[in-house]
Amino acid sequence: MRITQWLVFLASLSLLFRAGYAVSENREQVTTSSVTFVLTADMPNISDARTGRYANLQTLVKQQRQISETVFFIFGGGSIGPSALSSFDRGSHIIDILNSLEPDVMGVTKREFSFYEDELSLRSYEAAFPLVASNVIDNRVGRSPDGLHTSVIVEKEELTLGVISVLHERVIEEYQLSDIAITPPQKAIMEESKRLRQQGADIILLHYSYPFPFINTMLNKRIIDVAFITDSRLDEKNMLETTRHPNSMVLTQQGTAVVASFVKNAGWQATSYIEQPLEDIEADAELNEQLIEYEARLKRLLNIQIGEWKIAVSTARKEVRSEK
Repeated sequence: MRITQWLVFLASLSLLFRAGYAVSENREQVTTSSVTFVLTADMPNISDARTGRYANLQTLVKQQRQISETVFFIFGGGSIGPSALSSFDRGSHIIDILNSLEPDVMGVTKREFSFYEDELSLRSYEAAFPLVASNVIDNRVGRSPDGLHTSVIVEKEELTLGVISVLHERVIEEYQLSDIAITPPQKAIMEESKRLRQQGADIILLHYSYPFPFINTMLNKRIIDVAFITDSRLDEKNMLETTRHPNSMVLTQQGTAVVASFVKNAGWQATSYIEQPLEDIEADAELNEQLIEYEARLKRLLNIQIGEWKIAVSTARKEVRSEK
């Protein structure tokens, strides 16, 4: 009788061990996650050979969505203006093109205020994706401008991404925004990060367009998990120095896109990273047709002769702004 009881005990112990192992294995599968980001910005002029590569970007996004299981496409703004066509439609064509690319979220930079906050609000309602500005206040209503989000949650393949986007206060002076206030970015990031964690965010991405000195500290403390800076007009060497961190993604040039993959162990760690020139990628035919239509519309609008130059003239930025 005692031998029988002992055998029953051993059998029960074996079942419990196997059950415990299965639970442990299942937990490991749940906590081990991977994600790929496609990130770009600063594409205001569809007529420009560098910044108008939306059709090439579409091909890249499609490729990554086929290759990787969980892909988030983040557009870093800087594109509502300025351009010849945006002077007519206040950037509506950019939103229309982005709707075809289907970004998961767009961060707001100072260029989005090229036509002031009310036009930006109108663009946000035209967009099929959320626009995020975490530290912008409309003084007329005491909250975020209409249509903009302080942060967003995006869910894919059982992975939840939280997105924050902050601006520098210089936008107020540079764009003469009398009705807009910029709250301290560090405080906004802390508040939104806490809110996103409470909402169940597995990974938090910060988008920003000014090299704030506190970003690396926030990455080290895991207040945010990854960061993406987009202002390609900043000095490349200086920007790379100030943003040097394993989880920092940097867009150093216009006409490129960052493709980065991360895996979660104790924290999120980068497994691959590349800044891909868009000109090296074949253009998507369908989106290219959309761009051609907008180009034709712009030519019709500008096909009015208002004068004639009798001498050779250059409009290159360097010659116009810095040479005598």
